[in-house]
Amino acid sequence: MNNKIRSIMIVLSLYALVFVPFYHHAQAATCAWIGGSGNWNDPAHWSCGFVPGSVDDAIINENTAVTLTENATVGSLTLSFGGLTGAFNLTADTINWDGGTISGSGSTTANTTVNLTGTNDILLYRTFNNVGSLVWNRTGLLGLMEMANSTTRLGQASRYSLLGIISFTGMEN
Repeated sequence: MNNKIRSIMIVLSLYALVFVPFYHHAQAATCAWIGGSGNWNDPAHWSCGFVPGSVDDAIINENTAVTLTENATVGSLTLSFGGLTGAFNLTADTINWDGGTISGSGSTTANTTVNLTGTNDILLYRTFNNVGSLVWNRTGLLGLMEMANSTTRLGQASRYSLLGIISFTGMEN
């Protein structure tokens, strides 16, 4: 009987060692960027204490540069201030963008919805793919730039892919 209990305890201990460290990925977390410029994959820069994953909400609302040093996938990205840059790709189900810059040689992809809101400038210097809906509810500048910083009209560049529903509100003549 003693050996049976010891075996069960060993199995439970191994289970805890293997699965408990990954528990935070089972439920969506809200992770805000903290601590100045740095590497997206550094957990010390995220308020949740880990790098946001495919079900988590990542928020960048500091005047800072966040650099992608490998591909990343999140449930949602909210960019209110500062910038996202790097040579790697970011994929999100939803992107809420009301200010800041997305740049670098990588790409940014929204699988479900892009919400462009607010009055702060939005500047895009990067390949951007939207395979869902685009909702425009803003009065601020939206700048689509080539890598050489020349303004590009949406229809002229294959770099900007908008597929699906596009709705505009808050537009002024």
